[in-house]
Amino acid sequence: MILKDGEVDPNFQIGKAGMSPLHIAAARGDHLSMEHLLDFGANIKARDYRGKTPLHIAAKNDRADALQLLVERGADPNAHDNAGRTALWYAAGHGTSHSALALLTSLGTAVINHRCADAAMPTPLWAAAARGLVDTATTLLRAGADPNATDAQKSTLLHKAGWPAAVTLTPLLLEHGADATACDREGKLPLHRAAEEGRTGIAARLLRLTDVDSRAGDGATALIHAVERGKLRMCRFLAEHGGADWRPCDNDGNDAFYVACANGHVLCATYLLGLARGGRDVSAGNSVGNTALHAAARWGHVELVRWLLDLGADRGALSTRDSPGVGVTPAQAARRAANESVERESAGKTKARRARQEEIAKLIDEFALDDDPVEWEVEITGPSSRGTAGLGRWMRASTI
Repeated sequence: MILKDGEVDPNFQIGKAGMSPLHIAAARGDHLSMEHLLDFGANIKARDYRGKTPLHIAAKNDRADALQLLVERGADPNAHDNAGRTALWYAAGHGTSHSALALLTSLGTAVINHRCADAAMPTPLWAAAARGLVDTATTLLRAGADPNATDAQKSTLLHKAGWPAAVTLTPLLLEHGADATACDREGKLPLHRAAEEGRTGIAARLLRLTDVDSRAGDGATALIHAVERGKLRMCRFLAEHGGADWRPCDNDGNDAFYVACANGHVLCATYLLGLARGGRDVSAGNSVGNTALHAAARWGHVELVRWLLDLGADRGALSTRDSPGVGVTPAQAARRAANESVERESAGKTKARRARQEEIAKLIDEFALDDDPVEWEVEITGPSSRGTAGLGRWMRASTI
């Protein structure tokens, strides 16, 4: 009756949100009100302050009947809001019902694979995967979603090994043609990302399609990426099940052992020395002559420095080319690091860091091998039974 009187504009917008009556009816799934509004001239393309049309609102609120009506009345399924997101993107990311999702995916692959301006979730498939909605992702893939669509970092979904649903999604993506050899912006393969995250289940599938010693853009292998993050379980998996070679170096001449020491991961370093079976000189330098002892001292890893000294690392080794440790011994590298400024570091942290670096330098200067060197005890254990937090505790090291 109000609309028949003709005294009310069906397209008036409410407050700062800028929603029209059609937006509100779509959000509530009020099919009858939507029909009346459309019959009396409501704009099916109306946008709120975020650029959302009634179709976006219906999809986000899982209103299948409203979606059906809007599509039948000519709503554009490719219309995008201010962020470039379509109605299907919202439906996929919010776990919309099967009927609503089926309606939107039936509109064609152009709708399914529409790219939005969201740098982290560029397509509906990405929106579903990011929120762990495996059933929705399955529906999208079966309907023609591109498994190789990339985000702003040129990563595919296979690169997102750290996402909660990645273990379940990986075989699904591979089944639908995901490329296991695709490189992201850093030149890393999905295998490298799985190694960084310590996801052995994902790595096991990727190794069927990828060489275990493949190199990333920085020249690092999956093994190097694993030890850089201290992922001992992944380190063992790559070596013992994938046949990874500990000897390849990255573009700076750093092998896996050097990287483990530079990042303070004594358990990984211990395992790699055992893997090398005496073939790795602990005093070998990288492309600029820095040894593992230089790296451990430079980055303040006291216990690792002590461990390397116990192994006979050369305290007098000099770097050979222009670098942060040019022409310096490990002790001198530690003292140089103490005098470096660190952005946004508090005075208290600066004081503590400098004290630690001086402690390392003094330890190196005064260290002497005697007849009774410190011995290290390494115990191989199983994964923790208390959830994923303990999965990396495969080895424990302590002084005797």
